Amino acid sequence: MTFAMLVAGLTEAFLFPAGAGGRLSGRGLKGALQGLMVGTPMTLCSACIVPISSAFRRKGAGVEATIAMAQSSSTLNLPAIIMAATVFTPLLFGSRLVLGIIGALLLGPLVALLMGRRGRSPDPQPAPAGASPVGDGSSSGR
Repeated sequence: MTFAMLVAGLTEAFLFPAGAGGRLSGRGLKGALQGLMVGTPMTLCSACIVPISSAFRRKGAGVEATIAMAQSSSTLNLPAIIMAATVFTPLLFGSRLVLGIIGALLLGPLVALLMGRRGRSPDPQPAPAGASPVGDGSSSGR
């Protein structure tokens, strides 16, 4: 995990500078396609991509793009495709490839839809002391 944290820090500092995720804040299928394009070249396992996807999300990327990036990084990178093509039967290889693409394109929008977070910012600001957690303007305790 030390490698993953080091790569996440380098990625956050150099690949996703301030405001970079805002360009990748597409919603729905567009956001999933953006995440697919960013994640596929990253040859990282599912554990190493998590800190990077967290940095990606903090920089303003949408839920769809973040999930697609994490999914495609571990299942659709070139070494994973080559390994699947050489180790598995053609039917298993084809199934893995198709399911990886479908998962990258559909899981993000589905999660965003179920969470109902499409229009919210990725890191909501904490409420000031004494404010209502609901945010309806009423103070707590009154």
